[in-house]
Amino acid sequence: MMQFPLPMPEFTTPRLRLRRFTPADLDDCFEWASDEEVARYVYWSAHKTKADTQWFIDFCLNEYAEKGIGPWAVEHRESGKVIGNCSYGAIDITNRRIELAYFFARPFWGKGIAVEAVTPLLKYGFEDLQMNRIEARCMPANLGSERVMQKLGMQFEGILREYMYSKGRFHTAKVYSRLASEWLLRKAI
Repeated sequence: MMQFPLPMPEFTTPRLRLRRFTPADLDDCFEWASDEEVARYVYWSAHKTKADTQWFIDFCLNEYAEKGIGPWAVEHRESGKVIGNCSYGAIDITNRRIELAYFFARPFWGKGIAVEAVTPLLKYGFEDLQMNRIEARCMPANLGSERVMQKLGMQFEGILREYMYSKGRFHTAKVYSRLASEWLLRKAI
């Protein structure tokens, strides 16, 4: 049975490099994490100060130290800037299930960046970590995130009414997932 700590590889795609966060990423992260539109449909509030962003980076560093794996910084290869992050928001080793999360700077929305960044996480989760299920959620109004899940070949499963409490109220979530059997079928075609 797999257990923590888990390995956390770097991934390179045509436009991106996925790697661990470092303290040097503070300014880049603050730029997108302080944008109210980026935080509009997520459980965390837009960062008000760089101390908020420092807390996030410290959280990531702690995850790496404790679990071996944590949020990936998504670096735009052309500019060298960190333009967002993607992560396994929750890893359930016993049930071989992972939850995906992703957040990106607004100038990179609608350009296929999220799909490009998350695809290696699907491959790694299914092929290397031997997960059976990878899932993601979004608020119903977050049509961009829903399109990402669809483009990743995830299937709509349903709606979780008032599923999470954030920003002073309960929020409903749409759930999408992909199974290892579906991933392997796609590879065989």
